Amino acid sequence: MSGDSVPAFCADLGELRRRSSRSAAALAAQLSVSRGHFYSILKGEIRRPPDFSGFVEPFVRACGGTDEEVAQWRKRHAELERSYEEQRRQQRAAVGSEGQNKGRGTASEGSGGEGGGSPGGDAGVGTPQYEYVRPRNLWALLAGAVVMVMVLSVITAVVTTQLSDDEDEPKVASPAPSTSTTAAVTGAELCPLPAPAEGKNVLDALPDVQQTGNPLHRLWWSSNEAWLQFGHLAEHGFDAQVQGGRREPWELIVVRSCVPLTGGAKYRLTFQAQADHPAHMRVRVQENPPTNLESFERDLEIGAGGKTYSYTFTAARTYPAGELTFQVGNNTEDFELTISDVAIAQIPG
Repeated sequence: MSGDSVPAFCADLGELRRRSSRSAAALAAQLSVSRGHFYSILKGEIRRPPDFSGFVEPFVRACGGTDEEVAQWRKRHAELERSYEEQRRQQRAAVGSEGQNKGRGTASEGSGGEGGGSPGGDAGVGTPQYEYVRPRNLWALLAGAVVMVMVLSVITAVVTTQLSDDEDEPKVASPAPSTSTTAAVTGAELCPLPAPAEGKNVLDALPDVQQTGNPLHRLWWSSNEAWLQFGHLAEHGFDAQVQGGRREPWELIVVRSCVPLTGGAKYRLTFQAQADHPAHMRVRVQENPPTNLESFERDLEIGAGGKTYSYTFTAARTYPAGELTFQVGNNTEDFELTISDVAIAQIPG
């Protein structure tokens, strides 16, 4: 495909996996690659096209691809490789041209007088005299290092004095850890959109992150991206690779912000959950920090095959910046989590 890019190519591989219903964990094991590297490829977090014979072809076949489909992917991969190499060639040429220009400037600067010859000899015309530049650069670096040491000494003295002055002041206790990392701002500031009408999915009240630039307005976000890597993100669901090894549910959370709730109103929460092997999960509807006021909480045991869950709850109070959280920190082993068809709607009662 002309004008193809590595991220677009990888995104289409990810779409192929989703259509095949194969789990990322199973495919990674079949292809003998780590889950982290597998997700890096499907998320386009690689610089050059993935190897065709080592990854793309076996991946396509594992997802049920026919010989004809493999041939189409091979053609597209070859065009992507040519495009990538051409971009590399142009970048190398640009860097080389810039280096030559800098070399000419250095040679001219290092020449002695109008005749262009080097001091003490009849060097060839235009020969770069780099030996006359290096000592000067070295002295400049040494001078800069001395200045940096002096600045750090002053900063250290100021900080030490400030700490000494504060010893007699009363100490303020650190706040308890929140169950999520949403910024402690007012609900109206974080979530300016009005709550949907009764019967409508309140998750649809999320502001557009492309317009606001607020990372909390992403469809879903994690309290620790090193421990949880998203695969597919959708408006009403996601799949993710969860790293085990923690003890408390709130140590690793997937969050949906801007869930507007009306105090005293009744809501129905529904979703489908699936894991590639048995896992623990806590579902919680709450206000954003610092209050974390709970309207609903339930601990679940989820597993393969997928199951639809449905609960009703009453909102604790009116608040535009509620959160829906899936807390998965209390798992000892890694697992793949899939959440889909998520909805919270106000119901009569």
